[in-house]
Amino acid sequence: MRSYRELLLTVPAALILLFLLIGAIDMSTAHRAACADNLRQIGKMAQSYTDANNGMIVPVYSKKSAVSSWNYWPAKIAPYSKDLRNFYCPADPSGKKALAAANDLLPVMLVGSNVSYGLNYFIASSNNRPASKTNPYNINRVADPAYVVYFGDAEILQLRPTRGCWQRDWNPVHDGGANYLMADGHVEFFTGSNPGVYDKIPGWKQDRKRWRNWK
Repeated sequence: MRSYRELLLTVPAALILLFLLIGAIDMSTAHRAACADNLRQIGKMAQSYTDANNGMIVPVYSKKSAVSSWNYWPAKIAPYSKDLRNFYCPADPSGKKALAAANDLLPVMLVGSNVSYGLNYFIASSNNRPASKTNPYNINRVADPAYVVYFGDAEILQLRPTRGCWQRDWNPVHDGGANYLMADGHVEFFTGSNPGVYDKIPGWKQDRKRWRNWK
């Protein structure tokens, strides 16, 4: 009789744990899907900027003068945004802060430190890297748009797949993986084994054409 009572107590507890696990899996899937859609929307904003600037990819950052403030890519494409919540991944701790504020009926603010995504450093210009024949920084010059990374889950506003930077920039918030937007507008899911990196880094596959491939 004792074992029967124990069974009556154990089964409900196991069912509760099972439901919690299923709920967590469903939430993780929902976050990953929302993040992928965010990246598609960011890609559309970036395309609007590009269309207005003769095909030029949005710069990682710019600075008009020594006394002016830094102007990073989110601020440059935000005017083309229909919903600033697209800059924040629901699985990213920093993004959650911004989304929580929005859910409290406060206006969504574009705060660079809370943005969940980074721009591929190698295909975008900056103050000290103007466009050239070798590096045109123009979306129409990307040789393989379906393969080259454009934006992705990132700890900072840049994706720099180089030695000493990649491990810090990589932001695997979706069960050990991250969403990445390719230059043609489609999203892929990557883990630590992909994408390849530009430099040779132990434990990572090298794949330079994933990051910079001009025609």
